[in-house]
Amino acid sequence: MTTIVVTDQTFDTEVNQSNLPVVVDFWAEWCGPCKQIAPILEELSNKMGNQIKVVTIDADSNPDTANKVGIRGLYPPALKHHPKATLQTSPVSLDPGVPCLKVN
Repeated sequence: MTTIVVTDQTFDTEVNQSNLPVVVDFWAEWCGPCKQIAPILEELSNKMGNQIKVVTIDADSNPDTANKVGIRGLYPPALKHHPKATLQTSPVSLDPGVPCLKVN
C-alpha cells in the first residue's frame, strides 16, 4: 500500500475511522527533516500496508487538523498515539532500539 495524502476534509474518515492503526506524517514544504523521513514512511507503508495505514498531511495547507491534534511544530518529529498503544522496542523499527508503538 502506498502512503495516502489526507486533508482537513478527509482526515476523520482516513484516520479516526480507520480499521487499521494509522501513522500520520504532518509535514510542510519548507521542512527539510520532513522530506528526509518521507521515503522511509513510504517504505514502511509498502512493507506493512496490510497491517497499518500511513497517511501524510501538509500542516500548512491543513491547519485545522494540525491544531485539532495539537501539532505545534514539525521538528523534531513528534509521535502521538492511541491511548491503548504502548511504546516498545520492536524489530519493525527502522532503527533497532528506537521505540515503536504496539496497540494492545
